[in-house]
Amino acid sequence: MMTLIMRIGIFTVLATTLLVVAAEAARRSPSFPPPRRPPPRSPLPSPTPKSVGKKYTLVFFGDSLTDPGNVFAAGGVPDPKIYYKGRFSNGPIWTDLLAKTLQATAGSKSAVQVRNYAYGAATACSFPAIQATFPFVKDLTAQVSAFAADVKSGKARLTGTKALVFQYIGVDDFLSFFHDILATNSTPTAEAIGQMIQNTVACRVAGAAAAAAVKGVTDIVILPLAPLHLSSVVPAALKQTVLDIESVSGQATLAAMANLNNTLAAAPVNSPGAGVRIWVLGDTRWVTNGVGKVDPPFTHIEDPCFVQPVSSMVITPGIKVCTDPENYFFYDDVHPTTRFHYWFANKGCNSTAPESAAAVNVRHHMTFYDVAWVIWSNYRADHCE
Repeated sequence: MMTLIMRIGIFTVLATTLLVVAAEAARRSPSFPPPRRPPPRSPLPSPTPKSVGKKYTLVFFGDSLTDPGNVFAAGGVPDPKIYYKGRFSNGPIWTDLLAKTLQATAGSKSAVQVRNYAYGAATACSFPAIQATFPFVKDLTAQVSAFAADVKSGKARLTGTKALVFQYIGVDDFLSFFHDILATNSTPTAEAIGQMIQNTVACRVAGAAAAAAVKGVTDIVILPLAPLHLSSVVPAALKQTVLDIESVSGQATLAAMANLNNTLAAAPVNSPGAGVRIWVLGDTRWVTNGVGKVDPPFTHIEDPCFVQPVSSMVITPGIKVCTDPENYFFYDDVHPTTRFHYWFANKGCNSTAPESAAAVNVRHHMTFYDVAWVIWSNYRADHCE
């Protein structure tokens, strides 16, 4: 823990400036991805014959970046006049697009089923204040519990399929932490922020372990902490500071998930989670340059298509949306447009699998599409590029 604290020796600045971000960002439903465009590489081999005819299940846990409309169904937000079918964007999000691509490759929609438990404003750890304000939002523990219950009841059938779990959550934990600091007029210390990072990582690991224990799960993909530093609510002078926090969190997540992966690999046969593989898709460092790799390039990167005066979790009448959202990276001032979601799902991702005899050792640059087919076809290689 002291290593984390020493590496975040920036919190005298945070005491007076990151609260500015908290004041602006804590009232908004956060998050957004990105990834870096992979360099030219040889195409992966087609799925092996033994994968033909199989059925696959995609399971998603996350926040507003991944929410397919669960918050809308429960609470009537985000505003349906502005946002697309309950998504926090102007069109389909990365989960929709990934599933569509994989279904097309498999040659059948029925070959790839989707179970999405993500909720906008969801956190990895439990935050009573969020539950009090939005009682319908399910945090990571509740999402995994709902999934486990669906499998147990037969509502979600994993028998006869290969189940791939995606976990993309954590940025709301950071925003909630700084919101609490702001509310009490406190000063964030290095120790407190180090503890917050440790707690968030621990909750993500616990969520992954709980998902691994669900009978039928075969692989779990851990996405990096959503890059808050790219959000327009973060002043330019603070972007490096926030990036430093994200970097430490990413390294801690990678180490913790590697330990979990080794534990699952060594678990006795038939014990909960035995043999389930953990895939860690890099950290936020590769996000910084990702936005500029979208082709054709965005005309507007820092300026959003529109600004949410309160929050995407609150309907505010009279908001004026730009007429050309396809030219913007940000749809609102926190969430990306569907064009970026498409690129995120189909074009770029950095994958690092923790060392383990039970894990397919994949390195370098891969798309989610590549990761899915590598896992599903049992293709093994030292690297894919």
